Amino acid sequence: MKILRQFAEQQGPALDNIANALASGDHVLAERVAHTLKGVAGNVGATSVLPAAAALERAIRDRSNADEVERARQQVGAVLGPLVAGIRTALGAAEPDASATVQSTTSASPAQSREAATQLAALLSDSDAGAVEFIQAHRDALRPLFDATSWVEFDARVQSYAFADAQAQLERALEATAGSR
Repeated sequence: MKILRQFAEQQGPALDNIANALASGDHVLAERVAHTLKGVAGNVGATSVLPAAAALERAIRDRSNADEVERARQQVGAVLGPLVAGIRTALGAAEPDASATVQSTTSASPAQSREAATQLAALLSDSDAGAVEFIQAHRDALRPLFDATSWVEFDARVQSYAFADAQAQLERALEATAGSR
């Protein structure tokens, strides 16, 4: 349920994000959002979204004309919209994810935090999907490296398989904590 909720929340606005990126001339961002949608759709078994997202990513990458890109974007919308709506409806009765609001009752030492961060960095650099489970299992050790807002962003990046972005954020957090000692 958590993975489907995250898919709906994080990938639901993907088409708007792509349109905004294209409107501002940021083809790299638009392509990355389409690529992420394609990958996450594959990971959750959204078989109708996967080929449409792949076609959109290809159209953006190949710098197809605006009409072709818009047609590809609409094709993704035709399958993504109903899927996201169905997920939201199905999960509507489910309780919100309590783990996002529960504060940790245990604290990790700085050494434990650095060790967990080192292990996670290796998983992220290898684009290892095990990073998702690792962050859940080592949340108490990793959480002290971030302020509240940064932690939410970091967790969302890992959960949505944006491993390169998560790795960069983790490295910045480690540098900041090293500088504060």
